[in-house]
Parts: sequence; structure tokens; C-alpha cells
Amino acid sequence: MNAPPEINSKGAHGDFDTVVLEVRICRQRSTGATWSVHDLQDASDTQLVQSWPGWGTREIATSLLLEAVRRTVYSFILSYLNETDPDFLGQYRSSSGETRQELETRLEGLIIDATQRLLKRMLPGALREVLAMLTSQISAHPR
Repeated sequence: MNAPPEINSKGAHGDFDTVVLEVRICRQRSTGATWSVHDLQDASDTQLVQSWPGWGTREIATSLLLEAVRRTVYSFILSYLNETDPDFLGQYRSSSGETRQELETRLEGLIIDATQRLLKRMLPGALREVLAMLTSQISAHPR
């Protein structure tokens, strides 16, 4: 990872802006169902993001997606090691070149398949939620 050191210090620093985005996760103990919401941490983050194109909508979405992908890959690999191939990391560590690439490609395909199934379940509800939020913010009068 080649993140600049400024990522650790909130605010504007030279050529870099760093904001803090909080994600709240709520889990129902009886069912395991989860909900999440996110927002900028405080007014200084909001003020900084307002100077970005589109108030940082694209940057925030891309960053949240990247973190979700990292967490999903991490979780999938741990499950894969536990349930499918406990020796995978040893094989990967001791391999090189074409063999290492084959191991990565195999795992990548499994993760893509699992992620696509997850997205197919999650996307319809997320779409309805965002459309409801956006339509509630527009005037009922046609232009």
C-alpha cells in the first residue's frame, strides 16, 4: 500500500486532504441481521469535503467500496483457510512465478463468485433505499 503519511492526519496538508468517515454497524443478536450507516465525523470533515468536486461523493463511494473489498477478501481467505484448504498460505508462500499466479487466479475467481452472489442479494434493497431517500428530497411539483 502506497498511502501517503498524510492519511494519518486529518485536515488539509500540502497537496493532500484527509477526512474521517465513520461507519456504524448494528447487529441484531437474535437473527444476525446487520444494518450500517456512515457519515463524516465532524464539521471540519464536512467543510473540507465541500471543497471537493461533487462534495466528495465519488471519492467517498470509491473509498468505502475499496475498504469493503479488502474486508471481504480478508474474510473470504480466512473462511477458505478454515473450511477448504488450510495449507493454502503455505503453498502460496513457498511458490513463485506461474504457480503463485495460478493460486491467486483460483482464489480470485472464488471470491468474485461469492461477491457476485452477495451483491445480487444486497443490491435491490440498497437501490430501493437510495431511490426513496433521493425522491423524498425533491419537490413533488414537476418542472
